[in-house]
Amino acid sequence: MVNSNSYSSTANAEQPQTPSSALNDDPDAAAYPDSFPGVKHTFKVVFSIVTDLNGNRTDFVGEEIVMNVIRDLNVAYQNANIYFKYGGFEYINGTGLSGDIQAINLSTIFFNYLNDHSVYHIIILNGNILSYDENSNLISIPGFGGFYGPVAYFSFQGITSKRVPAHEIGHNFGLKHTFSASENVIRTQNELLGYNANYYGDRVHDTPACKAWTNDQFNVNGVYDGEDIDNNTLLPETDYNRYYKHESPKINNIMYVHEGGDLPINYVFTPGQIKRMRNTISLDFVLSQNFYDVAVPWEELYKPFEIRLVGGNVANITDNNNGTAEVCRSILQMERYQKGFNMNFYDDDNTIFASSNPDELKELTSGIRNYKTTVNQVYPSYFETIQVPCYRGTICETENYIGGVIISTEILGSMNITVKELNEIEVKDPELFNKLMEQYYYILKKYTSSGAIDQKVFYKE
Repeated sequence: MVNSNSYSSTANAEQPQTPSSALNDDPDAAAYPDSFPGVKHTFKVVFSIVTDLNGNRTDFVGEEIVMNVIRDLNVAYQNANIYFKYGGFEYINGTGLSGDIQAINLSTIFFNYLNDHSVYHIIILNGNILSYDENSNLISIPGFGGFYGPVAYFSFQGITSKRVPAHEIGHNFGLKHTFSASENVIRTQNELLGYNANYYGDRVHDTPACKAWTNDQFNVNGVYDGEDIDNNTLLPETDYNRYYKHESPKINNIMYVHEGGDLPINYVFTPGQIKRMRNTISLDFVLSQNFYDVAVPWEELYKPFEIRLVGGNVANITDNNNGTAEVCRSILQMERYQKGFNMNFYDDDNTIFASSNPDELKELTSGIRNYKTTVNQVYPSYFETIQVPCYRGTICETENYIGGVIISTEILGSMNITVKELNEIEVKDPELFNKLMEQYYYILKKYTSSGAIDQKVFYKE
């Protein structure tokens, strides 16, 4: 049974069918058919940030970091018609996830701890993820995403990378590393020449077979320029087709692993990798395996991930006579939109009054009763209407006075005036009024920490 939460009438109406001739020309299309072509798979992501027993972390992780991850995932996966809806974050402590953990133990810990399997979980550890290298040495890795199932784990190094989250979630969707000594570089459908991408390596045809090399074997464009050859013994070692650079592996492939931090290049999936991921998801839906029941309608991408009530214009200010003021404002609704997309916001006249880019966490307090949103990367012609109620009353908060100015004159209309700036100590002085000269007119302005102005005009006799 298909998970209907990932569909809508619009998505179903725009499903292109793959021509049969394309399957013959594209071995990845033949190997990984998509049961739901054109459907925009959208997954709700919640971040769990692990702390120690006292609620502390060595490296601080908050909204900015996790929102950047949502941005990078949507940028990396949009060509696959796979999207991620931000569902917020939480801090968790006192769990078996504290400290350094071996990767092999992470999945068991997850299912024992988390009860909510209706969202995609990204777990940010407060220690290292440990694994063994090819020499059986215990090493630290930046992330771990098992095959299938909506959960991935990251160290601080991994979660602050552009490529690592996309890489680990690629494993969740059935992708393997691009490097493998068992997959030959030859790309021909002749078994005698060693064509074996159907059975070995990453099992994707348009990712050149490769091994794990050091960064210095790639040029500035991320293209391999070494002299290594593949393991296809059916051809002589001198055959040019055996050299890996004949069909060059790319260091910027998201499923490749390179040393060090992110490089200033664009990280991508190949079309074949995209087909394999979508096939993994569609098979899960067809077979009702429920690994990806975290799917939500793609229209959720057009909606705010959070709505807050905030103060608008100042309605009134009351001096508390203790260096603070009660500032009351009209109530406005703030809608917050995640990073990762180019969005436009339209008023009732279909005029764009705001927009956002993938790097921007957009916060709207327009006061417009109803407006429409669109997301260029999803369906740019689709509009979602956002309802904004009219709120009565005010929101009041106590704020400190931080400065001010006092203007004085002895005769109204006179050009002979005195202007004195007040610092925070002076504006809070309880004897300020008593220190003013008598028989003068005054304009006293006090500024609060939010920029509200408490202004009084008076004559001191």
